[in-house]
Amino acid sequence: QPGDMAGPFSLLAMALTLAHLPSVVEGVLCYITFDEVTGTCTNLLADNVDQKTCCLNTEYCFKKDKENKFQACRPASMNQWSPWSDCTVSCLEGVQQRRRRCYGQGECDAEEMMNKLETRPCIVMDCCAQAGGWSEWSPWGPCSVTCTIGTQVRRRTCTNPAPICGGEQCMGSDSETSVCDTHKICPTHGGWGPWGAWGSCSTTCQVEHLAHTPFQTRQRVCDSPLPSMYPPGKPCEGKTTDQKGCTWLPFCAVDGAWGKWQRDGSCSVTCGIGKQALRRKCDSPAPKHGGKRCEGDFSTFAICNTDNPQPCPIDGKWTEWSEWSECIQHGSSRSPRCRRFAIQQNRTRSCVERDHGGVPCSGLTIEVRYCYNINRCTCKCFLTETLESIWRLQPPPPLPPPFPAPWSPSSPIPTKYQPFMKEIGVAKKVPVFFWGVPFQKCEALENEQFLLRQKEPCKNVPACTEDEERVP
Repeated sequence: QPGDMAGPFSLLAMALTLAHLPSVVEGVLCYITFDEVTGTCTNLLADNVDQKTCCLNTEYCFKKDKENKFQACRPASMNQWSPWSDCTVSCLEGVQQRRRRCYGQGECDAEEMMNKLETRPCIVMDCCAQAGGWSEWSPWGPCSVTCTIGTQVRRRTCTNPAPICGGEQCMGSDSETSVCDTHKICPTHGGWGPWGAWGSCSTTCQVEHLAHTPFQTRQRVCDSPLPSMYPPGKPCEGKTTDQKGCTWLPFCAVDGAWGKWQRDGSCSVTCGIGKQALRRKCDSPAPKHGGKRCEGDFSTFAICNTDNPQPCPIDGKWTEWSEWSECIQHGSSRSPRCRRFAIQQNRTRSCVERDHGGVPCSGLTIEVRYCYNINRCTCKCFLTETLESIWRLQPPPPLPPPFPAPWSPSSPIPTKYQPFMKEIGVAKKVPVFFWGVPFQKCEALENEQFLLRQKEPCKNVPACTEDEERVP
């Protein structure tokens, strides 16, 4: 056996080589493939091959001649079961079978040979097909009309017997039609004539957002044909009048109307009553589609804080200062009058009318100053003009000037009185004032020694009002 040829094909090649040599052995048809299910061979390899040579490969099979059966080269064994056969009957109960055979060289096992056929019950359909049969015809039905000539029908059913299990349906029609005569005249039922032309719209404009729009109507008459009187025909069904909306009309003009007054901002005061701005809008409704605007003012004022008015706080205010107290030294037996001896005098005032948490007055309730008592003291004086354009008696100014700031022009200033003094504990000097009415010796002026008055007309005085003219 050569090294490059091994296995069944090398043996087969040798067998074929020997087959061409003169021999007295009768050959077989050798096949490559054996089908266990059908027991047949396919793929012919060669004919007139020695059987033993062909079966060197147990997968092969052979056939001695065309008339003989196929035989497998393998050792004898049972093949696989064949598929189950069709049921022996097409309805009710039958059986199915399957088989297997012994293929190969030699004999199969005896027990296996006893089990070459299997059988099982089968049911393709529970019942057998039965064709249907017609029943008897029913009586003729009523005539299709109540007047003149019509038709009537009778029927039959495929129920004698009814088809079952796929049986054929009955052949032919299940109904028959026959002509019938009522021997009566038919009434003429009414029919509508054509619609007339559309009329005018009910209004010339439509109200915006209103569900009911203006409409136009048209009419029709039941005269095509008129319903017969005898026998009585039916009147036309439906309405004689038709309507449609005039949706193309413009919207109607809407005149504006004022809405409710609304408060604008807060009250002008937090106590008592004040005023508050009120505004309203021309939006109930707003003018649209050429409507008129609202007439009147869109703003006004109203009093506020009227629900629970609270009194306003009243700030305190000072009364006028009282007259200065007498320029005397209490507790001393010696009088300071007509002496250059300064003592203290005071005046007072009160904070009045403060209420409801108002601000208190700012400042002191008492004022103190130093004074010289010149009451009923004698001094020489002369007349001078004051700021009020009133001629008053005026003493000559003291020497040296200037006068102290709080000096009053009507106060006599005798000489040798110091206008300022040094107070203990105060860095600056404080002024000293004169108190009292002295005896004044003035030279006569226009025959007056104490008071001389002059009068001049006022200029650019406005005219009196009607109320002022009534004052006596």
